[in-house]
Amino acid sequence: MRSRLEADFASWLDGCGRNWQYEPQCFADETGQYLPDFLIKAEVNVARTYVEIKPTTFSEADAKALRQRMEIIWSSDPDCALNIVWWDANRHQSFAAWHSFQKGAGWHYWTRRGGFYEVA
Repeated sequence: MRSRLEADFASWLDGCGRNWQYEPQCFADETGQYLPDFLIKAEVNVARTYVEIKPTTFSEADAKALRQRMEIIWSSDPDCALNIVWWDANRHQSFAAWHSFQKGAGWHYWTRRGGFYEVA
């Protein structure tokens, strides 16, 4: 792992019993290339999910650019889901996240409030 943040997230995935892979492959298209932090492998009837982990201080402006870069994955894997997770390593939980469940579905912002997720 390249960071403690990623290692903490991997430990959390292990604790949840998830099947995951770190930096699974580099994706490329005519606009550039992208290497996601994690692949959470598909369960029955669940899309593969690529995840990028960021600290809680990661800015929304940077997240917008990252969303565009992550969409490179869809040129090779159009049926996957993409997630950007603001990870709080001190609490071992997500603080907020951007999700796109499939190509063309748009991005949805979620934040943790009161122990559950709400659409922001």
